[in-house]
Amino acid sequence: LTDPVCNFSCVGLRDLIKQVAKRPIRERALTWSEAPMETREGYVGLVSLWNYYTFLMTEKGDLNEHMLEPNVRGYLRGTPVNKEIRNTLTGDRNINFWLLNNGITVLASKTAKAGYLELTLSDPKIVNGLQTSRELFEYFLTKPKKRDPRKVLVRVIETDDSDLQDAIIRATNRQNSLPKASLRGTDEIQQKIDITLHAADLFYDRKKGFYRDKGKPVAKIVGMPTLAQAILAI
Repeated sequence: LTDPVCNFSCVGLRDLIKQVAKRPIRERALTWSEAPMETREGYVGLVSLWNYYTFLMTEKGDLNEHMLEPNVRGYLRGTPVNKEIRNTLTGDRNINFWLLNNGITVLASKTAKAGYLELTLSDPKIVNGLQTSRELFEYFLTKPKKRDPRKVLVRVIETDDSDLQDAIIRATNRQNSLPKASLRGTDEIQQKIDITLHAADLFYDRKKGFYRDKGKPVAKIVGMPTLAQAILAI
């Protein structure tokens, strides 16, 4: 028998944080309900509510939180806007859903046509439309309606430029009800703070309402303004 050979590599804290935050490349298929408008930057088209629900689903049937991670908001279940989305889904099905909704924006590092009306997205990120996505997912969990004739508007933007992705995230989430600090919630430094506080059993509220929705104790949730004030005080 020969002696085993072991290789060791020394890494610092910065390298470890990068490794933890690294997103594995995943592919998802999106099926259009009709031919989408194709542009140099991507696609704009309609997707049936059921097909979008399956797009959000993991192999185990759970909501794919990985795709929602880059969103600057968490799920704000009880807000008036979310209640309106819920009422629209459960209400008059004669009115097409996409007429009453702003739609979904998805970023993908790469896209490829996989068949008639089918598009493969590499590393898809839902950067706008999290509330709609969550309400749609909850809707089909409680009341499966495969034959629901309604559709949702989806924009797919193909880019692997991180600066452009950040610009799109900020531009598509500029609404008065969202604090300006939340627009920086996807910055690399904010992700590092989230990971660091999580190790201390604290939850960094960089995506407004995310940890409250997960049922984490309010006393352990640290807001971005609160942390900034603490740092300034120190």
